[in-house]
Amino acid sequence: MNKDFTAPVFLKSSNQGFYKTLNTRVTAYFSEKKLTKHANPGMVFKSFFMLSLYFSPIVISLFLSNTFLFIGLWCIAGIGMAGIGLAVMHDANHGAYS
Repeated sequence: MNKDFTAPVFLKSSNQGFYKTLNTRVTAYFSEKKLTKHANPGMVFKSFFMLSLYFSPIVISLFLSNTFLFIGLWCIAGIGMAGIGLAVMHDANHGAYS
């Protein structure tokens, strides 16, 4: 490891102007376009779809005896789980569902 490397230090006071400008512009954009910062119908549909993509294959697999279909459904459920983590949880982390 290179011992000459020093981590950058960012002072809060030096970034205040950038943050205020960015926050003002984002708020103005949402107001101008009449958008909400929270969940809209498209986001609710995406969440419902991802949850269905996860839970539906699991429920269907309870009634199957074919091993290949069982494995395929679990792969689909895995995609749904990834979608929940990448889409739904990401949106929730940004406060869209609060």
